[in-house]
Amino acid sequence: MQKLQRLQNAAARLITGTKKFDHITPVLSNLHWLPIEHRVIFKVVLFTYKALHGLAPDYLANLLTFINLSAPSVPLGPSICLSQDLEPPPMATDPLRVYLLGFGTNFLIL
Repeated sequence: MQKLQRLQNAAARLITGTKKFDHITPVLSNLHWLPIEHRVIFKVVLFTYKALHGLAPDYLANLLTFINLSAPSVPLGPSICLSQDLEPPPMATDPLRVYLLGFGTNFLIL
């Protein structure tokens, strides 16, 4: 992701004529560009919203698993066991792939 961020920074500098050692955050802000990591998170949340509200294609909506944590089959506690047949992917391998979005007692795992 650092390579993409460097590419975005170089593009912003080229467009605005900013010098190499000037701070890039105000430049990105003036262009209304999010840093790459924030843009990835924004896109995941946007696609999730669209999938939940029927605005996304079926292939995206089918990637979501909706879990009601108030259901008796799902114990509550510091280490949440989702169910025996649903195992969350490990976060250490790809941290941008797993998000837990909370809606009261309902959670959505991507």
